[in-house]
Amino acid sequence: MQRLKQLEDENRRLKQIVAEQTLDIQALKALVAKKWEAPSLGARRWGGSATRRRPAFGARVAWSA
Repeated sequence: MQRLKQLEDENRRLKQIVAEQTLDIQALKALVAKKWEAPSLGARRWGGSATRRRPAFGARVAWSA
């Protein structure tokens, strides 16, 4: 009976960890989605227009026409 109690306690603890990780993942996904919805990301990064400037190496930029 004691072993069953230990296993139930461990199972409860592991379920709590999974629930917390799930919340963290959802929060990060929401943050990423919100970040990419921001208008004119390139304009803010370079302090003006995002038109035809060379981005920093590895930067993602949506070029305007």
